[in-house]
Amino acid sequence: MNDTWLEVACELPNELADILAEYLAGVSGAGVCVENLNVDAFSLSEIAHSPLTTVKAYFSAADDMDAHLAEISAFLKDLAAVNPGLSL
Repeated sequence: MNDTWLEVACELPNELADILAEYLAGVSGAGVCVENLNVDAFSLSEIAHSPLTTVKAYFSAADDMDAHLAEISAFLKDLAAVNPGLSL
């Protein structure tokens, strides 16, 4: 059993986070986490909203990470190509 995991984190505009999370879930097969800010506030109006979200995927250390990173990079380039003005 392998207990070592590698994390890949991507920061991108909020509106694309679900697209990337779904993609990474399929690629990693091990889990995805969408950043959940820990907020201490009395009202939602007190929370400053960031325009960016971090999506993290987890991979077994036994995986071929070079291949995964190349595949993820290509996906992000394609995502940027269909979203003008997006800088990834």
